[in-house]
Amino acid sequence: QRKAEMSLYAIVIFISFFVFLAVILIIDKTIFAEFFNLQKDLPSVQGAQGTIGVSLGKIDPEMLKNTFFLFVLVQSIGGGLLGGFMMDGKLSSGVRFGFVLVLASFFMFKFMF
Repeated sequence: QRKAEMSLYAIVIFISFFVFLAVILIIDKTIFAEFFNLQKDLPSVQGAQGTIGVSLGKIDPEMLKNTFFLFVLVQSIGGGLLGGFMMDGKLSSGVRFGFVLVLASFFMFKFMF
């Protein structure tokens, strides 16, 4: 019975990882896409204050992508280790699940970003 309950918790961890991945993708494709378009449209964005007192800094898209990837990488390693360990009670199972989640996040970033 304990194994069945822990398996449910592990499934919740895996689902939350994919939800986190989807949220990162949505934020990148909507909010930050607009920031990058604004950067292209405005001639001098570096530290220039607008009429309403809001200043826009220069955001490097590659640095943002790498930062998001590191967020997802840490989440996938931690979630995989914890979920696999909770499912089977073995650390080797956690490493295996962590590796699968790292591969999933790598392919997601390779093809979606």
